[in-house]
Amino acid sequence: MNEVLHGTFKLTLLSLGMVVLFIILFFIVTRRRHWWLRYTVAEETLYLKIGMSKKLAASSRRFNESRLFIWFLWLVIIIFLILAFLSGRLFYRAMPVSLFESGRDKYNSGYYAAAIKDFDGAIKLDSNYAAAYCFRGAAKTELQSYSSAITDITKAISLDPKYTAAYNGRSITKRFQGDYFGAVSDCDKAIELKPSYASAYNNRGMAEDHLQEYKKAIDDFNRAIELDATNAFPYNNKAYVRFELKDYAGAIIDYTKAIQLNPKFAAAYNSRGDAKRAAQDYVGAIADYDKAVEIYPQFFEAITNRAYTEKLQSASKSIGQK
Repeated sequence: MNEVLHGTFKLTLLSLGMVVLFIILFFIVTRRRHWWLRYTVAEETLYLKIGMSKKLAASSRRFNESRLFIWFLWLVIIIFLILAFLSGRLFYRAMPVSLFESGRDKYNSGYYAAAIKDFDGAIKLDSNYAAAYCFRGAAKTELQSYSSAITDITKAISLDPKYTAAYNGRSITKRFQGDYFGAVSDCDKAIELKPSYASAYNNRGMAEDHLQEYKKAIDDFNRAIELDATNAFPYNNKAYVRFELKDYAGAIIDYTKAIQLNPKFAAAYNSRGDAKRAAQDYVGAIADYDKAVEIYPQFFEAITNRAYTEKLQSASKSIGQK
């Protein structure tokens, strides 16, 4: 539970507890009058023993035995009922937010199935929770449930037509589905709503690359870099396009920049190794594959690439010796 949810839950329980307590007291005062009268006498005696004046002790007893005291009990019960209602309502409103935040944390940690359960709970409590639909769609995308993911993200957009992250997220799902034109269209909308949205430029560039619109892709990656020069992914993606265009030197430069921004970027080391191998820099390529495997020991593609490059290196040496 987050702090708001925990606080409102405790306040609701406290208020309900006080309501129960005062209802019991009201029952004793009105239905078990002889019990209450014995109590007021004992209370007056106690006050006198601790030094209270007879006049003040008697006034307290008269108030406790009067009809005004009953009205006072009613007032306290009503106040705590109102407090319980308001805190309960706040608790109910905080529940979807708490479930959403829990799901988002699980999503960011890679626990997609568990995240979906939390988003389900948030949506059940608030069927108009656009962010919960969007993140549930993103989690489903990670689990390759693309059609269901698009349904969720489209629902988020219908609830909030200016939800730029939803358009951007749906573009990713469409790209994974192979709907590259649809992906570009969603990125266009995200950029229309937020021209400084670096991620949307990056994602549009990736879709354009699949459509073999390489110049547009590079332009979009450059724009993403202009907007956020600290993100390694646009550099990595631009390098990939340059590699496809056989601009190996340019690809190496961009992969190197991506690695500088994220020294643990195993995929960038592997891809830079590919570019160096294509440029016949076998020593440099093998060093990059080594680094990729060092970062991610189960990186089988890098392991395979390294073995292949070592064979090329050996063949090259043999030819040179002849």
